[in-house]
Amino acid sequence: MSRTYRFSAVIGSLLLTAVLAACGTDKREGGSPADAPRVAESSCRVCHSTTLDPAQGTPIVADFLVSSHNTEATGCQGCHGGGAQHNGVGPIPFPNPLAANRCAVCHDQNRIPAFAATDFVANCAPCHTASGTGGLHAARATSSLPIANDCVACHDVAAPQHGADLVGDNNGVRAITAEFAKRSHHVTGRGVTNADCVACHLEGKVSGSAIVIDPLYHMADNKTHLRNGNAALAGNQTTATAGPDGQSQYAWNPAAPNHTLMDQFCFSCHNEAGAPTAVAALAAVPSATGFTRTALNPFGDSVSNAYDQVSRINVVGVYEQFDTDNSSHHAVRGRKYNSRNLTAAQFTNISTANFNFRNGVVSSPIRGVKNTPTTFRPDGSVLAAGVVTGTMFETGKFTPTYTTLNNEVLADNNVLHCGDCHTVGQFRAADVNTAAGSFNKAAIGAHGSNNEYLLRNSNGDDTFARDALVCFICHRENLYSNPGQTASEQEDGIVAHNSVNNSFADCNGNNENSAGLVGAARLVPDERTMDDATFQAQVAAGIYTNTGGGNIFGIKCANCHNASDKKTFGGIHGNAGNASYLSYSGAKTVDGVVSTVARKPYRFMPGLGNFRYNGGDSPEQWTVRTLSQANKQGCYTLNGASTVTRAGARVPNPSPTKAVASGANVSSLAIADDNGILGSWGACTDHAGTSVFAGRATTRTLLRPLTY
Repeated sequence: MSRTYRFSAVIGSLLLTAVLAACGTDKREGGSPADAPRVAESSCRVCHSTTLDPAQGTPIVADFLVSSHNTEATGCQGCHGGGAQHNGVGPIPFPNPLAANRCAVCHDQNRIPAFAATDFVANCAPCHTASGTGGLHAARATSSLPIANDCVACHDVAAPQHGADLVGDNNGVRAITAEFAKRSHHVTGRGVTNADCVACHLEGKVSGSAIVIDPLYHMADNKTHLRNGNAALAGNQTTATAGPDGQSQYAWNPAAPNHTLMDQFCFSCHNEAGAPTAVAALAAVPSATGFTRTALNPFGDSVSNAYDQVSRINVVGVYEQFDTDNSSHHAVRGRKYNSRNLTAAQFTNISTANFNFRNGVVSSPIRGVKNTPTTFRPDGSVLAAGVVTGTMFETGKFTPTYTTLNNEVLADNNVLHCGDCHTVGQFRAADVNTAAGSFNKAAIGAHGSNNEYLLRNSNGDDTFARDALVCFICHRENLYSNPGQTASEQEDGIVAHNSVNNSFADCNGNNENSAGLVGAARLVPDERTMDDATFQAQVAAGIYTNTGGGNIFGIKCANCHNASDKKTFGGIHGNAGNASYLSYSGAKTVDGVVSTVARKPYRFMPGLGNFRYNGGDSPEQWTVRTLSQANKQGCYTLNGASTVTRAGARVPNPSPTKAVASGANVSSLAIADDNGILGSWGACTDHAGTSVFAGRATTRTLLRPLTY
């Protein structure tokens, strides 16, 4: 029995050796383990079927069976090295492939520059594992995972460009999702969804009621394929092209930007008809809970923001505001002025208009209109404002260091683009210039900006800066403002802008920049001598009578410039439909009665609601040096009191609670009717009294015609 047992044990030992030999081969020539030959991949699973990943704690084989690495060509040994000397217990060439940088053997610089193999979970797992946090054994091609059709999830994490042998995809996957959480952003009042992405981008499409990636556009080339939101908008199709499936698109190439194309893409939503083409494409996708997607609200969101808290009701019709037939418009759809220099005849016309000037019915010729240049202190502040005749370019009113997106020096006859003021087209890291004076110090996109209203700032960065106004990108700050002044540090003798106030506290002082405040607090009553709670309580009680204030947009320039006397979003673009506003005639009757008259807004005046400006009853009068209060010209504001006389008694006159169709998020005092201090989006009452006979006659420091 003992001999039989010993013989059986020997046989069993030999059989076990043969089983273990299945893990490798019988070749034992020696040499480095790194040179060990490979064995059949199935051999690895004999021993490792229950082995757990030491980092993740999940079964290695179960993870690996669904991995993209699970092929005979790659397999376990593609990363760990050949198993011929391993036999389940012997040496394996690369026990920790990450530490040995084995990933770079395949994922070299031609495919993934700056590949950070040692931190797979942080750098690769979010896109290449089902859980987003899985280990290397579970690595899969993105196309095989749910994230492949999830715009928001995929673009939640930045990824480097996957090499020149793939597609030039704008330097890789941008981490876009977080951009929708900045101070200003598209898609408001709720979280961003995949349908929101497809409203603007053709890289996704509708399948049933879901959003999926469209390979005809997604990473098909080095362009961003932007959807034409309104393919029927006449005059806005010159840069639109048909995509491979016939859809109308604006194919944006970040490496060679066509800014007119980007303008037309923006206009394809921001027009009075909205984005019907985009909404039709999303018809099968349900709107977000609590909202309804329409052509005038293509995202189906609150169309509001967290700072001014005013409901837009629908997208702003910028296309019509930029119409070149409007009396006021920035030069985006076409030039506003045809020249940057005045002719001799135009100079003569200005002189004649001043000589023929009348103060009411009395002839009051203004002689000697000539150029007296503005003088400056060494620090750039104004020492003495001159009276000049000429264009903005001729008289040095533009910022000399800014070059437009058309690569032109600023001048009256420039054509501009949306991206000269707003954060569209500035997202390429390759275009960033951090040098002092640069206006493009950060990569910013149209999804979101840390400044308000998706506006650029004059610092050129993406940091909220209340006083670094977008206006100062083009308009020379020390001619239109008093930079650096505070309530206790004011310079005397500075005429900041056409002699209309020159102190920190007046309507064009930095004190009236109220960006960063919320709702009605942005109207900054009394130059901030009263806290907001007291202010709102006085208004509600009908006892507020004091002066001063900013405006709902938080930008001091908008106190005077919004091209409308109504509550108009985007009036600084232009007066859509060439609309007029109601003002007062400079011609008095014998009994002194002044009649109302419809005027065109020129130079984007009047401003936000509470302000009026009578610049003249004729184009010629707009070039007169001194405006006459007797002619009812100059500046005035509506009455600042929050009481009104009814039935012979003074009673409270609080503002209406909110605009028509505004959302529940709107501050109860953010919007009102068209009269009174809160009857507008501006609270300035510096020139208040009666609407006709008070106000301030002004002296113009720049004489230029309305057209040239």
